[in-house]
Amino acid sequence: MERGFDKSQATVDVLENGKTVGRVLITIDKYSPFVYRDKIAVTGLVEIPEKTNNFDYAGYLSKDGVSAIMSYPQMELISQGNYDNVFQKIAQGTYSFKNRMGETVRKYIPSNLSPIMEGLI
Repeated sequence: MERGFDKSQATVDVLENGKTVGRVLITIDKYSPFVYRDKIAVTGLVEIPEKTNNFDYAGYLSKDGVSAIMSYPQMELISQGNYDNVFQKIAQGTYSFKNRMGETVRKYIPSNLSPIMEGLI
C-alpha cells in the first residue's frame, strides 16, 4: 500500500477458488485500517483505465499486472495477516513500524510539517 498526501493506493489480487485471476488498483482513504496481506472483500465500480493526454495509463499499470481500477470501494476484512513465509512477516513488521512512526509524527509535529516528516520515514 502506498500512502499519498490525501489518499492511499493498494494493488489487490482478485481470487477465484483460491487462485489469482487478476489485479485491481484501488484508491482508498489515506488512513485505511487495512494492512499488507490482509484478506478483504471489496465492493465497488470496476473501471478500465483510459488514455488521457497521450498517456496510456492502462499500459503503465499492466507492467504490474493491473488491469482495472476502483475508487473508494466498500471494504470488509475477512482475515488478517495471511503470511506465506518469514519474509512476508518481516515486511508486515516494517510496514507496521512505519505506520506507527507516522502516527507519532502526526501527533507531535504541527500539521504543516508532519507530511514532510512522514515522507522522510
